Amino acid sequence: MNYRVSLLLDKYIGNLIVRFLKLFKKKSDNTYPKNFSKIAILKFAEMGGAVHFLPHVSAMCDKYGDQNIFFICLSGNQQVVEVLDRIPKANIFEIRNSNIITLVKDIIKLFVFLKKNNIDLLIDLNLFSNLGRIICFFSPVDISVGMGDDKNKNLYSYQVPFQKQISHISEIYNQYTSFMNLVLNLKLDSVFRSSKKKQKTSELKIAMNLNINDILPLRKWPKENYIKLIKLLVNKYNDIEIYLIGTPEEKLELDSIVSSLNLPCVYNKSGTTHSLQDLISFLKGMHLLISSDSGPIHFSSLVNNLKLIALFGPESPKRFSSKKNNAIELYKDISCSPCFNPLNRCSSKCKLNTCMTSISPDEVLFAVEKIIGNI
Repeated sequence: MNYRVSLLLDKYIGNLIVRFLKLFKKKSDNTYPKNFSKIAILKFAEMGGAVHFLPHVSAMCDKYGDQNIFFICLSGNQQVVEVLDRIPKANIFEIRNSNIITLVKDIIKLFVFLKKNNIDLLIDLNLFSNLGRIICFFSPVDISVGMGDDKNKNLYSYQVPFQKQISHISEIYNQYTSFMNLVLNLKLDSVFRSSKKKQKTSELKIAMNLNINDILPLRKWPKENYIKLIKLLVNKYNDIEIYLIGTPEEKLELDSIVSSLNLPCVYNKSGTTHSLQDLISFLKGMHLLISSDSGPIHFSSLVNNLKLIALFGPESPKRFSSKKNNAIELYKDISCSPCFNPLNRCSSKCKLNTCMTSISPDEVLFAVEKIIGNI
């Protein structure tokens, strides 16, 4: 089941179920949760943003014990917590969503998993996901925490209020765990910090994420702009290597771009990083990552010596910036932007993403010149 189909099912079918469930009240007076020892975290997608919850996961493990923290996600998305090497593999539950029948079967298995492990607190990190609400409502867990508003009361035992003003995703996550009094010691760029200094090289190494098959097309920067930017960079710097990264599905189109450029310093690395660990290891060898708003800009937060240029449009960097010190975020802040928010599940009626197309290759080149310094 692809992402767009999942969104539609959650929006329409899920909304009908939620409307019915709102007639019933969850057992709570919405006071702060207490008397819990085993915690399960529910996060289906948007693993890039979930990176900013890792300090909370680490702090929960410190306070309650690694063996008492559980993680529930869609198949393949468990990698974001595996980088911490804290939550035991037996405590990670993957939900398959290849089709409706498989999804329902795995949700039933999830309820058995929660009951068997005596989970007493379920945290739904999926902002306004109907599926998350439904799972929390029917789960055998007594205490559930999730985000809601006045229109969606009674679905969690404790509801995190939705703030209309734009705040960073890490600040939103702080609301989810405020009652735990966690000590957030983990710095994201320390997760993969190496004691070895990056080997000095005369080449400027740039990774470029074109997002050819972005599931949210409005976030894409035009392919033609990337091609022009590559030419500008090659003309500007004598010793440069540019690596195009992406999924295996993007390999053919990126091969075509590399072939058309016919430049010996441009390489296609799509499909060669088979896990988040692989991607991080690759990025550790780069000086700079250039990418539109997507997972890699958040994963770059885990690499302390990697510089970043991030392009934002339908979503605001105020909510989804990498929070890296060595980053430049290009954002036009036009009247209709941002049009993505948690309430509309990253959907928009916009057909022309002027917020992205108005960022010129020359502007990105200027940002490169500014950020690389004396590399």
